[in-house]
Amino acid sequence: MRENIRRAKLQEFIESLGLDHIQFAININVPDYIIKDILAGNKPIYTTLYDRIIFAYPDVNLHWLMTGQGAPLLKDASENTPGEEPSLTIDDPTRTGTITQEAIRQVESNQLDQYFELMDKVTPTSESHTYEALRQSFLADKTPPNFEQKLKVFTRKIARLNSDNNNPIS
Repeated sequence: MRENIRRAKLQEFIESLGLDHIQFAININVPDYIIKDILAGNKPIYTTLYDRIIFAYPDVNLHWLMTGQGAPLLKDASENTPGEEPSLTIDDPTRTGTITQEAIRQVESNQLDQYFELMDKVTPTSESHTYEALRQSFLADKTPPNFEQKLKVFTRKIARLNSDNNNPIS
């Protein structure tokens, strides 16, 4: 069901751009057959694809793209002037904030598999032991009663660390 929502939002986003799947694939630098297979329901949407979409279209709302909730764009596209640099790029450390905000939403909606997919992208090596312990608890279905709170605290810590260290996401 979630995958159908994601697929529908991806299709809606592509259509809103006035593109076909081939041109969209070129814009996000993936082979066109991947987009074709995703839209046909033959492939799931992986987090790496979301990273490519956000890199090419930094104003798209990741939460909307993944859940269908909220506005399609982070800010009104009319605020951009032609030739203006996007407000958020993959090399900008504030990109971590977008991912961690989405990760918190996933915890709140009990979508922990998506949470771990997102956090895998932004957790620095220095915190990999803590991240792995949390992930293993989830995978083993041995989560303590306050597990959601622990995930939120960890996520905020990662956002703060990446912001403080000015760590861009590659």
